[in-house]
Amino acid sequence: MTVFRAIQIALVCWSSSALCANDWPAPEWDFGDAFTLRVGGRVHLDHTETANDRGLIEDDSEVRRARLYAKGTFSRSWKYKFELDFAGGERDAKDFYVQHRSGIRIGEFKTPFSLEEQESSNTMTFAERGLPTALVTSRRSGIGWFGELGDYQVTTALYERTVNDGDEGTGVGARVSRGWEADNARWHAGAAVLVEEPSNDALNQSRFRARPEIHIGPRLVDTGRIENVDRVYRFGVEAAWQSGPWSAQAEWMGVDVARDVGPDARFSGAYVYVTRFWNQAAYRSYAGSYFSRVVMPEGGLWQSSLRYSYLDLNDADIEGSTISDITLGTNYYFAPNVRVLLDVVWSDVDELAADPVAAHLRLQVDF
Repeated sequence: MTVFRAIQIALVCWSSSALCANDWPAPEWDFGDAFTLRVGGRVHLDHTETANDRGLIEDDSEVRRARLYAKGTFSRSWKYKFELDFAGGERDAKDFYVQHRSGIRIGEFKTPFSLEEQESSNTMTFAERGLPTALVTSRRSGIGWFGELGDYQVTTALYERTVNDGDEGTGVGARVSRGWEADNARWHAGAAVLVEEPSNDALNQSRFRARPEIHIGPRLVDTGRIENVDRVYRFGVEAAWQSGPWSAQAEWMGVDVARDVGPDARFSGAYVYVTRFWNQAAYRSYAGSYFSRVVMPEGGLWQSSLRYSYLDLNDADIEGSTISDITLGTNYYFAPNVRVLLDVVWSDVDELAADPVAAHLRLQVDF
């Protein structure tokens, strides 16, 4: 049944690709200086087949993302974005903010951490982000500043709860990055730090866990709930390079968990990948502090990618295990906003009798 479901998804994506490409970008209405409105969304449909997993991961299909958004400007000095995700029968707020032209942003948005986390799921190279993003604090509600200091892009944020899940404690952080061109190549480097304090409502607990680089199935590495947490410190460094159709990207992330009772714990992870478009004219556009949508000629485009990543959740008295993945990715773009992704993921999990292998198919459209 799942194979036939995947074929159905492919036919829907193929039949809609021309329409989506012609209509992209999303329609926008201009009501003068007072107000503008643009509506759009994304649909990501996944199917996963696994082997050598001893029944840990079931073959399955899912709607990974089904989002609608409205964004625009108002009162000349402000812009806004409100986005909801309806995947899985839920209704979760994603980006939900207003931002002044000075760079001050208020609402629900991504914390200033990780190059890959800043990239949109519509445009990132693989279907899922690398293993170390299990250490990332994603969206939170708060106030931030997005701006420039000389040649550097700077983002700062003070945040607390999430709109969807309730009180998560408070945090403050900053990310600094720089992009430049040299030797006929685009270069990027950056670093980030977050300092967080769990709330009493969360019983001063933290937890880190991850699946292989697929979204279906259980999390195979897990620290469990770490109690008596005083503060959590997150650190990250990032680098990327692009020359013509070739590009490479890498990040290292670390977390220090400071506890009132018991020894502190330190976890870390990293990834590195290389990718190539099979057309000399194609490349990833650069949005100032992260990479964005592919620029490509008409007529379709192939992309090949290879990634290695690891995550270590063992330290002190915490035995969350370690995992490493090798992911081979192949993407085909009908248009910049319509593509098919096929990732084959080989996982190696310590103290697990099975080393799963997964084939992960995604068909996605955004508008």
